[in-house]
Amino acid sequence: MAKNAIVGQSGGPTSVINASLAGVYESCKRRGAGKVYGMLHGVAGLLETWPELPVYIHKADAVDGAGGELRFPRLGEKNQRYYQEGDKLTLGGLTLDVLETPGHSQGSVCLLVEGQNVIFAGDTLFRCSCGRCDFPGGDYRAMLRSLARLGRLEGQYTVYPGHDSATDMDYERKYNPYMKQGMNA
Repeated sequence: MAKNAIVGQSGGPTSVINASLAGVYESCKRRGAGKVYGMLHGVAGLLETWPELPVYIHKADAVDGAGGELRFPRLGEKNQRYYQEGDKLTLGGLTLDVLETPGHSQGSVCLLVEGQNVIFAGDTLFRCSCGRCDFPGGDYRAMLRSLARLGRLEGQYTVYPGHDSATDMDYERKYNPYMKQGMNA
């Protein structure tokens, strides 16, 4: 089973973010990654290393206090950034368009890479599946609407989900039972 990660190099050793599956950490370290950050505790480690780093989240998923399942504690003003539908984020030479895709959580988003036909789908869309909706803030009907929205995007896209293997939009339109259910609602 594959695990997607964000890999970056900014004037120092390569860093890997979201390396939470067993074996990924060790594999990345053997290949020379200077820092490896897991999904649950990665933000704290990142901010330890880069205290000025901006951290993006949808407001619906940020809470005051300790947070909880799929709700994350707000950070200080120096680091916390919010994105919403229609925002454009710049990451190196890439421009990412923010699409709100609630269902897994109220603040779930997908990021479309402009000019690349690539979608980072988080926990909205997986190969022949979708993210869980049974956590607090999850909503199955909202998930079906989000999947229908993605399915109706024009063109073919490579989809990188938050877990498991990459897929493509044509395959999902044809075989994903959840996307098909949403598109037929």
